Amino acid sequence: MFRPFLSFLTLGLLTSINAGTTSDFQVNVKTEKKPWSHLEFRNDPDNFQFAIVSDRTGSVRPGVFPTALKKLNLLEPEFVITVGDLISGNRHTKKESDLHDMWDEMEGFVSHLDMPFFYLAGNHDNGSPMMQKVWKERFGVERYHFVYKNVLFMCMNAQDDASFAAIIKKDQQEWAKKVLADHPDVRWTFVFIHQPVWKYDEGTPLDEGGWSKEPQETGWAVIEEALKGRKHTAFAGHVHQYIRYKQEAPQTNYYSLATTGGGSRYRGADFGEFDHAMWVTMTDDGPKLANLVIDGIIPEDVNTPAQELFRAYVNHTAKVLSLDPYKIQIDLEFDNKMDKNFSGHLDWSSKNFGWTADMFHEHVNVTKGELYKKSVVLTYTGKPENVLPYPALEVRAKDEDNVVYPAQAKVGVTEILPYFKKHKMELNPALKKALNKHDKRVQQAARAAARKKKEATQK
Repeated sequence: MFRPFLSFLTLGLLTSINAGTTSDFQVNVKTEKKPWSHLEFRNDPDNFQFAIVSDRTGSVRPGVFPTALKKLNLLEPEFVITVGDLISGNRHTKKESDLHDMWDEMEGFVSHLDMPFFYLAGNHDNGSPMMQKVWKERFGVERYHFVYKNVLFMCMNAQDDASFAAIIKKDQQEWAKKVLADHPDVRWTFVFIHQPVWKYDEGTPLDEGGWSKEPQETGWAVIEEALKGRKHTAFAGHVHQYIRYKQEAPQTNYYSLATTGGGSRYRGADFGEFDHAMWVTMTDDGPKLANLVIDGIIPEDVNTPAQELFRAYVNHTAKVLSLDPYKIQIDLEFDNKMDKNFSGHLDWSSKNFGWTADMFHEHVNVTKGELYKKSVVLTYTGKPENVLPYPALEVRAKDEDNVVYPAQAKVGVTEILPYFKKHKMELNPALKKALNKHDKRVQQAARAAARKKKEATQK
């Protein structure tokens, strides 16, 4: 069933599907010129969209993965599939009950999805005899395949050995060859495997850290030989870095996905280090792929009048305590006139290591009608030319319905100007613009006060 959704994305997508019919389109425009480009709707019923999520574990960052699943619900893929590493198991995990607890948590996350979720084992899911036992108890098999709209999906086990190292043993090779032989006429084949075994077969002459790795035989060459002549794409995870491996054959790419909550240096897209889901649109011409950054999927209720009102009741003033050392005091007030109780925290945030604060993190509870006050002193000890950017005080509260209410207290240009003057530094264009706006506001306030005084005198 189709359900409409509203969401903002950092990427301009979503689908590129072959043209379908106009039978569902009705319009009463009868002029020769039309207010649209064309009517080749992307609505071919044979085409579909699905999402792939990557490693959650391997130094899990709590909250990212369940948030990703909830946001994928907004986009309505037909299903979601993983490339593995969903729990934090390893060969040192001693109790089956601990593994079951981890899987109970994971299945709790998955329960929020409105569409099917297809599991695949990573080394943190199936990396020891006990982990393998628990996996089979919960999911039955370590490898499987399915066909959807004449597209073959093969979900393989990368830890196919008593050592649980990256290898595809003979029985899985034979299984894969049979699956491919049994489905010769599918329009595309997708292969999912946790570890990028094709890379292991090739070896790594040199990586960013100065390491090299000799080629190792994983059994992937047999799978690759069986895939020859058919249109296919392979997806892996494990390395926590997005890499597209261009293969020699046309219409054949292999991918290592980045993370969906797993450990990451998080240097951004240029380094292939980001939290994402891959969005796949299957078309007659092959899959169209796009990476959806999880932070870039924003729900339609991201900001409401209630949240704007909250910020109106959060006020602050700032004053310079001294210029040597440079100290600024921020006085924050939250006059809770809303019909809600709030709980949350204050944090000071700065990308400039020269700044420190006399408060790092503080939990806050503010009841209806309460006036909350807090003073924070910021101190700068770095070189004058490195004083920017200035820090800010972040307020993040939740009401009883778990709705988030954010606010921010920042240093103003009037606190910045004395320090720049002392060290004979020029304001940058942004600060000059802010100073001009501030001066105009001061002038407007002065004129308004003068008018009120004059009116009072005349009365």
